[in-house]
Amino acid sequence: MATVATRVDAKRAIRKLRILEKAMGEDIVLELIGRGMLKAAQLNFESDGAIFSPKGSWEPLSPNSRIGNSKPMLVDTGALKNAFSYTTGGGEVEIRNIDPKASIHHFGTKLRTIVPSSARVLKFQTVNRTVFTKKVIRHKIPARRLLPTKAIARKLVTQIIRKHMDTTVARLTGLSF
Repeated sequence: MATVATRVDAKRAIRKLRILEKAMGEDIVLELIGRGMLKAAQLNFESDGAIFSPKGSWEPLSPNSRIGNSKPMLVDTGALKNAFSYTTGGGEVEIRNIDPKASIHHFGTKLRTIVPSSARVLKFQTVNRTVFTKKVIRHKIPARRLLPTKAIARKLVTQIIRKHMDTTVARLTGLSF
């Protein structure tokens, strides 16, 4: 009985995969993921939450919060927007925002009472007037996601790694995908 067979020598492809593995070392990949996640967090901030928000964008601020401020949402001094950073190690990447207001906006707050800490009264401006009072019942602050969910983070990581792999393969082999 005759046999029909095709043999493929995969040694060359395996050598190229090993070269690719070295070129894509763990430290390089983690650094790329960190930079990509940082860029996504900043783009999310610049787009009023359009990237990470389940609703498509952050809930608008109260008109009283916007008095005298024509800058994008949650940008006053730029401190919150510029407080994103990342670290890598142990096969992981962690992205964070170290501004004290970050957790307030990311998780939101419940209804709360604000009282003066050193003065006798609070003074603040509303759309209509200046207010002096001994306490303020603050409406809750809605959650405005500053960082991605795990599911969104996984998608971002997959995109970042795929792009790096394609670039590395093209550079090493001259093939593009």
